Amino acid sequence: IAPDWWSELGEALLAQNSADKVVARLGPVVGELPRHAPSHVVLGAAQLATGDGEAAIKSLGEAESIASTPRSRKLLGEALVTVAVARLAANDAAAAEPLLVRADQVDGNPLVWRNLGIARLALDKKAEAIAVLDRAAKADGSPIVLMLAARAHALHTFLDWESVKLELSPG
Repeated sequence: IAPDWWSELGEALLAQNSADKVVARLGPVVGELPRHAPSHVVLGAAQLATGDGEAAIKSLGEAESIASTPRSRKLLGEALVTVAVARLAANDAAAAEPLLVRADQVDGNPLVWRNLGIARLALDKKAEAIAVLDRAAKADGSPIVLMLAARAHALHTFLDWESVKLELSPG
């Protein structure tokens, strides 16, 4: 097996918007190329393009363990966010948070931080949400990010005030 030939074939098919063909052709072969990171990256990119985020995380994670590149980190971050957002949409913030933490470690960016802040708000981790949403707001001043950061601050402040009121109340 010529590893470079397979990765080039995959790249050519990706350039033709044929991600499904890349998955069909490289999927069975990439197992025979355990130390060839470019093949894993191309397969992961195709899996992500076809909507199989879980498989993309596996392929791109393997590529990262072999040889990390800016492209593999970016794609792995996208795959992690894609799967995490689906879990957030299914009201499973507990499953989304570790994926977003990993995405932050791999390729931290405002989109990752925004979604991580949403997950932490849903998990009632307000102080942690504030930190990550403030970082997102500094990098991306879009209205949604600013609103989320303000909400985190307001919830945290409200809860602090409620505890003060409880301590001050007689009885």
